[in-house]
Amino acid sequence: MIENENEKKEEEENDIIIDNPDLDDYSQDMMTSYSEFWILSIICWALFLFTGYFAVIQKIIIINHNYGASFIWSIINYESEYHKIYKSFFQMQMHNCIIILLFIITLIFATSQFIYFLIKSTYKKDNDIYDSMMGERAKYHFIPLLFGSCLFGIGIYFNANMYKIENFSKELLTFPNDINIYGVILSIFIITSLFYIYNKIEIKNETFLKSLIIKKGTFSCLIILSIYSLIINIYYCFLFFDNDVDFQNKYISAIMITFIFFYVMQIIFGVIILILSIKFKDIVLSIMNIIIYIGITWQSLLLYGQSLFNNEKITIGYIILMIASLVLIFILIYKIIVGNQIN
Repeated sequence: MIENENEKKEEEENDIIIDNPDLDDYSQDMMTSYSEFWILSIICWALFLFTGYFAVIQKIIIINHNYGASFIWSIINYESEYHKIYKSFFQMQMHNCIIILLFIITLIFATSQFIYFLIKSTYKKDNDIYDSMMGERAKYHFIPLLFGSCLFGIGIYFNANMYKIENFSKELLTFPNDINIYGVILSIFIITSLFYIYNKIEIKNETFLKSLIIKKGTFSCLIILSIYSLIINIYYCFLFFDNDVDFQNKYISAIMITFIFFYVMQIIFGVIILILSIKFKDIVLSIMNIIIYIGITWQSLLLYGQSLFNNEKITIGYIILMIASLVLIFILIYKIIVGNQIN
């Protein structure tokens, strides 16, 4: 009898250990297997935030000193006095205030996500949040952050050194040509890695706030900024040739085709972002799209005044894209509200 009772007790204890419904074996395995990716994630988040805030502060200081040009990421802004020196038309250049605003928004999202993820993976463990960031593909989310940090670092370096060169005004367009090449390469890496992981970030018990913090915040901002950076860096690579008289005389037709292409790209950029907003049901992309076109219009008016409106097709295109983005925002918000009511 005693032996039978002991056997029953051992069986009950084994049942308690094995069949505990509160334990998520998959999540526990993830915690152990992907610990190295968690470390990489934390390091890259911290590096991205440090370089990002430093770059924003540095750009604000340079603007206040009226140096005439400044970098953030690989994006250079030429002030109005340099338009008088160079005949190039600075397409898609945003006003400095708008560029700073875009990166501040990105850093706010990044800071929120970093703190939220850090808390939910350490102090107040939440396996749903951890698994969403450490999934099969999502665990590589540190890669675009690392490339983004590299772009911040390159911009910081060029800001610190470009004013040391002699004949600064004459070399203003040829000197940054290296950063434009780096910008193109790194922007492609960021875009590629983001599209690889973006759709694979799946959040259990997803809410609008969780989605905004974990997925449709930092990563949405990085998508639109990297696409913008890619296009404008390719454009600025060609500004070198636009100011090379010998090159123009020999290859004038190629130059004309190139700049017609970038006139069109101003509109295509906005269309691409609208398509991505619809595909991903992403409000942040649409909001950032509106802000970017406000910045482009604002800067164009400062550089070229009323002559901007002489090109009615471009101006109307800006307005249509901003209105379309605004309408899409309201549609997505309506769907979110209706979806929550149904749930």
